[in-house]
Amino acid sequence: MRKLQVDWPVERTIWVAEPDDMDWAANLPKGLAELLVPEHLRSWDTPWPEYYSQAPAWIEARVLREAERYGWAPPWQRPAEPVNYYHIDGRLVRCDTDGRPLNPGGRSGRNVLSGGYWRLGPNWAADAAVVACRRSHWFVLLMQRWHGGRWAIPGGMCDLGELPSATAPRELGEETGFRLRPTDQWTLIRSTKIGSGQAHAWTEGNLYVCRVEPSRMDLPLKPQPGEAREAKWLPLNQALLAGLPLHGGHRELLTCLWAHVQTLPVD
Repeated sequence: MRKLQVDWPVERTIWVAEPDDMDWAANLPKGLAELLVPEHLRSWDTPWPEYYSQAPAWIEARVLREAERYGWAPPWQRPAEPVNYYHIDGRLVRCDTDGRPLNPGGRSGRNVLSGGYWRLGPNWAADAAVVACRRSHWFVLLMQRWHGGRWAIPGGMCDLGELPSATAPRELGEETGFRLRPTDQWTLIRSTKIGSGQAHAWTEGNLYVCRVEPSRMDLPLKPQPGEAREAKWLPLNQALLAGLPLHGGHRELLTCLWAHVQTLPVD
């Protein structure tokens, strides 16, 4: 990692993460990962002048390169003109006096600048839940994450200019190798802010569901190299939700999915 000196909103050091070390996030200098934010200071309406000087700041080198490629101003520079940011549901995002979007969850204490996000404000993501019903029992296609080995619904961040509805099938193919058909239909069942995010950048996720014929559960699955350790069909039931090591907020997503399939007819 290398250092970068900036002067907004205070003079400070930003750590730039290079792509060489796959485990750079785990190797951040001590105290850089997170600042503990007292609950009474979490709201942006509560003054905390020292926040920006105390909270850690890092950014991935690839994000800096993308900013240069697309002509974006780095997150520590004031935009030349006011920019409107919108939540996934179309609501206008609240901004600070410098025009930077404010995380609706308040101060997170993590990665004050854009970190690994593509842009300031909401960064859209999509999860692709493929389900099938065989002999009155529901199954869901999950992937085991390459890093950490936990299980998750296939999904990821939207590419630049990509809509979540296009991200879902793309991520599904990359992380499981499951082949979609032109007749497959996706249903959006949940849109929400995910995790604590950062001061001026956060994730807003979309959970899509596609029901397929049970015979397609027998098709071979082959994730692309580096995308997942493996992909497999697993029973979608309370035992799965209770016992499987799941990534991040995917237990909540699967609980939402479980409630959704209860409204569908069984085979």
